[in-house]
Amino acid sequence: MSSSNTTHPAVLCHGDAPWEVSAVPRPTPASSEVLIRVLACGLCGGDSVLRSGAGSTYPLVPGHEVVGVIEELGENVESAVAGRKEGSPWKWRVGMRVGVAWNAGKCGECHYCRNNNPQGCHMAHATALTRHGGLATYKTAHHTALVPWPEALPPTQAPLLCAGLTVFNALRNSRACKPGATVAILGLGGLGSIAVPIARALGLTPIVISHSPSKRAAASELGAAAFIDGKDAALAERIRGAVDKPWGGDGPGGVDLVLATSPEGETMEKVCEALAMDAEILLLGEPPSLRLSLPLMPLLLKRASVRGWTAGIPSDAYATLLFCLEHGIRARVRTIPLKDAEQGYQDLGKEAGRTVVVLEDA
Repeated sequence: MSSSNTTHPAVLCHGDAPWEVSAVPRPTPASSEVLIRVLACGLCGGDSVLRSGAGSTYPLVPGHEVVGVIEELGENVESAVAGRKEGSPWKWRVGMRVGVAWNAGKCGECHYCRNNNPQGCHMAHATALTRHGGLATYKTAHHTALVPWPEALPPTQAPLLCAGLTVFNALRNSRACKPGATVAILGLGGLGSIAVPIARALGLTPIVISHSPSKRAAASELGAAAFIDGKDAALAERIRGAVDKPWGGDGPGGVDLVLATSPEGETMEKVCEALAMDAEILLLGEPPSLRLSLPLMPLLLKRASVRGWTAGIPSDAYATLLFCLEHGIRARVRTIPLKDAEQGYQDLGKEAGRTVVVLEDA
């Protein structure tokens, strides 16, 4: 971290080892960056990528679901947004609440930026992987990585910047996302718990598949049409039965969409036996091995497709926040202090919801 004469507490990741809280120099924003005073930062299963050592230089501050207040503008930021209308939520100024997600910004000049696909820009990958994240009192961010944060949302809804964004963006860009379609949601952790109400709001019928029977009540509260134990030996049959029940047993015989928030080999193989024609499998997470094996014949016979999806760009994140505000959707969260970030990371997935580190009264 670059520096001033003052220090502040931050969580540091040194690779595959427990996180530790240390005093680090307060960062100074570069010319195209802003300095953010962090209010809250969500924990995510994606933090395991940083922990694995993929593409990172240590020590690095984790956390890519960041909400805070702009404290300082780099010398070029004001001129970069000067052409935006007064009152625009994208016209950055000191005192604004903003979010920072996985996407770390864009250069505006590369092939992907020129072709309106900045998710492929080398700068985009990624907050808390190639640059410091938000588990700290202060962080800097490139101004193109900022997301306007609506005043109606408390900072503790930071997981909407990752879990909410990933689910909403994947679904709205899926060719199989149509009113009345059935979606199997694998896992009811941080991603799965927000996927259920978002799917409902998009007109889909969500079926939750989880290896944690204790989450059955939570699935029902969130609006799932059915809950199926992922360890059930007759999993494919159970899925087909749940899908076809409204049709008197004579329905499509499988799900139109699979949201694999927690992909696991054996479960995925069984789910592939319960696909509707032209189904789409969306991979939103990764198993510990970072590898997945799927049976080919069900995909061929059902003309099914498999697609990976990671979050989105700031405009996608803002669209997610507005959608959730409009439909009354909120992430289920529990809050912890910075000193408990490591334990919070270890507890990920144990509950139906997300853990948020609160750095101020958020």
